[in-house]
Amino acid sequence: MRIKLNEKILNSIKQILIRELNLSPTHISRMNNGSSELYVEDLYDTKNSLMVSRKKELVIDKKFVDFDAKGNVIGFKAHLSKLITSQLGHELLHAASKANNKSGIKRPNGTNNTGLNEGITQMFTEDAFGYVVSTFTDGYTDYKKIAKIMRLCLGNQVFKNSYFDHTDDLERATNRLAQSSTFYAELNQALTDLYYFKKTAKKASPSDKSKIITVYNARIKACLGNVIIYLVVPKINS
Repeated sequence: MRIKLNEKILNSIKQILIRELNLSPTHISRMNNGSSELYVEDLYDTKNSLMVSRKKELVIDKKFVDFDAKGNVIGFKAHLSKLITSQLGHELLHAASKANNKSGIKRPNGTNNTGLNEGITQMFTEDAFGYVVSTFTDGYTDYKKIAKIMRLCLGNQVFKNSYFDHTDDLERATNRLAQSSTFYAELNQALTDLYYFKKTAKKASPSDKSKIITVYNARIKACLGNVIIYLVVPKINS
């Protein structure tokens, strides 16, 4: 099955992002070009996924919507509406930040940025919609927490500049406060390594999964500790 949803559904979510995050015409154009259509498919049974982002479209699984007697989609399921709105908003922000095959914050010195970038995306998503999704459904909770602590120390504008316009503002501000030329790159790499390391738990045996989560929790706490030591404490002292 493949059903195209009324464009008003996606446009209403876009309008919230535009208004609450004060997106520029450039960001809006990117978002519209990157995600102009919304479809419902049988994703979970065929691809073991609940949502995918494809070229110029977003696709959600049929479990998220209600159908009328004729098989027409009449809206999101009430008890899942906040979750699916947040997830769609998250993907729309990725589109709004994408330019020249780059999405979100820049990769410092060739390192990866997935962990922190996903945390920032979810942070902005929550800013726009005004609520926090359950930790059981938010796979970015730890990275979002670190992004929020960093924002308290560095301010929101450097995050917006770096996320939407790919500037070096966040890297420079982070390293300046930490008094280290490598702290930002090292933090990015550590969070991304942990992001992919945790994913390995999905296909692991129960005993291996427990070990992976134990190691992950210890390492993410270490990252959080470094953020407190190198950013929060200097900010308080200043």
